[in-house]
Amino acid sequence: MNQCEDSRQRLGVNSIDLYSVNGHDEATEPKQTARGLTDLAHNGRVAALGAADVPLEPLRPLLDLAPIKVVQAECSLLAPNAEMRAFCRERALGFVATGVLAHGIFAGQFTGKETFPEIDPMRAGPLFNPPMFEHAVAYARKLAEFAQDRGTTREVLAIAWVLRQTGVTCALLEPRDAQEARAWLKAGEIELSEADANAMPDLLKST
Repeated sequence: MNQCEDSRQRLGVNSIDLYSVNGHDEATEPKQTARGLTDLAHNGRVAALGAADVPLEPLRPLLDLAPIKVVQAECSLLAPNAEMRAFCRERALGFVATGVLAHGIFAGQFTGKETFPEIDPMRAGPLFNPPMFEHAVAYARKLAEFAQDRGTTREVLAIAWVLRQTGVTCALLEPRDAQEARAWLKAGEIELSEADANAMPDLLKST
């Protein structure tokens, strides 16, 4: 609640449009988290509540206790997160997709030979461990060729694929500059055919 107040003061607003609890703290009872979130909503400090990067099992009791409207979770060609998307559809929750470009893999930032320290939170998990990491980078190269044949980029296709998935409300992206932002916005304009949408994950099987 203190962090919310700090954010509200920094933003210079009476109410924050969307305020999310981030991650799951096993040491904290869901009732305690829910009580704080509910108080923020009831006193008007936030317009809507969300839950970001909270696994499905701890998310269930939290939703029963607090008026959460939006879930933020990873969704990409390498991590479709179908179960979470289906759950959000059942509960009529907004789904904000993150990690859409596989944390830089689809942006061509890696060769496949890099190693990452365990303390790097953005590169945690099996995706950045061998041999999966090398496999993912090889898939990104195939996706680049697939996109080039269609007159676009793999970033645009990767974003468009996520936006096309049932249950996805929007995608949260982090472009490096205005030029990259404008390029990525094309993902909302292209019409991804059913054949291409099905072929893109199939490329992974042949990598």
